Amino acid sequence: MALMKQLEARMPAPLPPEVEKSYDVKSNWEPFCLGCIGLTFCFPCMACCAMQELTLRLEAEEVYVTSKNICDQRNHRLPYGELAGVGIGKNCCGCYTITGLAHVPEISPGWGGEEELEEILEIVANLKARQKARGDTGQIQRSEEALQRVIRMEQKVDAIMKHLNIADPTVAPSVVEMM
Repeated sequence: MALMKQLEARMPAPLPPEVEKSYDVKSNWEPFCLGCIGLTFCFPCMACCAMQELTLRLEAEEVYVTSKNICDQRNHRLPYGELAGVGIGKNCCGCYTITGLAHVPEISPGWGGEEELEEILEIVANLKARQKARGDTGQIQRSEEALQRVIRMEQKVDAIMKHLNIADPTVAPSVVEMM
């Protein structure tokens, strides 16, 4: 846990939310392992499917994860508000991974070592910032801002009505007569 705190302290500043960026997050381990297993046990499809492209694209409202190989292509569209606890993990081999992407297994770009750590930190920093801005916290903040605008508009309308000597239509006429 202390390692994760240290890594989070090294995270770069996130990109502005309107900036879109793509990352090649293909693992070098998967093709190596799948290719070896496929060729060893005579499963040529495993060797062919090991040649995979994996792209993570950050857009304004959601993140797209695209995996593509000879046999298949899959696209995952994940709204930032639906991401679950995005963070950095370390698997049993000691490789750094990006965790918390719903419906997508952990992502470990390249060999998952120190060389890729800066890219992983950048991706996680951007995902966390966008998750916060577009997720539940962002929705609450936008609701509070809208409420403040409605209150200011009501105050302005009340001031105009008072200036023009117009009775408040929400107050019953008998109550106005008592005043």
